[in-house]
Amino acid sequence: MRLRRAKEDGAAGLSNWHWMAIVILTFLASFVVGQFLPGWANSAGGVLGKGKVPDTPLIRILSFLVLFLVVVGIELVLWIRSASRQTIRDVNETVASGIALHGRDVAETSALRSLLPHQATTPEAAAEAGRLVKRFGDLLGGVPSGLAAGYSIVLEGLLAGVVTRELDAVGRTGVEVHVGRHVAIAKALAAGGSSFTQINRGAYDVWDEWTDVWRALVREFGARRWSAAPPEYVVLMPAAELDRNEAKLRAMDAFFQDAGWSMRCCELEAVQDAIGEKLPTDAIAIDVYSDLTAKLLWLPPGQRFSGAIKVRIQLVELWKHPEITELVKEVRASAHLPKWAASVDGHRLRDYARRFRGARH
Repeated sequence: MRLRRAKEDGAAGLSNWHWMAIVILTFLASFVVGQFLPGWANSAGGVLGKGKVPDTPLIRILSFLVLFLVVVGIELVLWIRSASRQTIRDVNETVASGIALHGRDVAETSALRSLLPHQATTPEAAAEAGRLVKRFGDLLGGVPSGLAAGYSIVLEGLLAGVVTRELDAVGRTGVEVHVGRHVAIAKALAAGGSSFTQINRGAYDVWDEWTDVWRALVREFGARRWSAAPPEYVVLMPAAELDRNEAKLRAMDAFFQDAGWSMRCCELEAVQDAIGEKLPTDAIAIDVYSDLTAKLLWLPPGQRFSGAIKVRIQLVELWKHPEITELVKEVRASAHLPKWAASVDGHRLRDYARRFRGARH
């Protein structure tokens, strides 16, 4: 068996040049043998008492052609046989290695798509759904087997009560989270995205009214490569408030520019002229991820982004909320560079910096 396998591997391992050399040698050997074949046939016919074959140049050529075609046909059959076996072996090895490498992932994804058809629609979503299912499984793993029936009643109550209520609130009225969790959600939503924009309705002291985790997120997003454009921060405030907070806005602009962001300002009055006096949301900030999803954020009354405060967030899909989409569109259309950067020289420098960052990213 091993000898046979070795022969097959050797035959399958011959390159096209080797097969061409064999054909050339076959041609030469057939030509030489074909010259003597009529004489040999006559000698054999004399022994057997048969008639003689005419030994002419034409007969020799025909003998050569017949012999060459027969031998080449045999070689072709052997080559097809060996190549087919090698191809089948390669396919089997490829399938086996693919199953070994990705079989578990494929099986898990298939199972998740059966259990959660609306969640595991992409590889990334399937991976996240798998992580949640595994986390849930780990929790169930700690339940004593003899008490599983009792625990299930408690679990069903939690799922029908607190969990369902909190999940429903995330997309409707919002839920309260610590600032650190809010930043973690921003990272998760921006992962693999093409762009990020935050529309904020306040002016802040960079070092006193922003948390360390938010400043770190700004630097992290600024260092990332975004396929559409660098991250953008838009300040949406009444014109008088923009003028009153120029000192803070200058410091914010310098911080964003240093981190690789672009910052623009937008007068609230311009947006109200376009979509009406009452905006579709009173959120203090709107994070837009790849123009597909958004995170709305509210601060407790009188609070700033500092300390261990809790903020309320709401996660939405923009295609389900055309009013938010329209607001984002109008703010972007009305936003402009800060007035201190609107001079000719300042505008040129800012435009050069933006193009430089775009080329870098």
